[in-house]
Amino acid sequence: MAERVVTELAQHEKLAEEILTERYQVVQLDARRNENRVALGQLRRHALANTSRVWMNLGETFLLMPRSEAERVIENDQVELTTAIDQARASSQEKSQRLQQYEGKPMSGGWGLKGMTRKEFSAPPL
Repeated sequence: MAERVVTELAQHEKLAEEILTERYQVVQLDARRNENRVALGQLRRHALANTSRVWMNLGETFLLMPRSEAERVIENDQVELTTAIDQARASSQEKSQRLQQYEGKPMSGGWGLKGMTRKEFSAPPL
């Protein structure tokens, strides 16, 4: 009996730690996405817009590349970051609901609804 209680508590603790880890990951990814957004704005609006090549930092390496290629790389990174953030948020939400069930708490609001994407919003009516 006591062993079962200890294993259940360990499972709850592990689940709570996973939730915290995913939320921290979302914060880190969102900060990186914001930095990319600022970089894209700089490329598109300011003095860099009239140059054909720009320096770009990729990890520990600086590369001189065409401005259009740099924009494409950053935009692709933005798409990947958004996907990773959405997946981490969905996983965190699911785990939070599971943790609430374990603790015997009523389900929190929201009913698991998700916002419509641009593609869904602009789709023709049925």
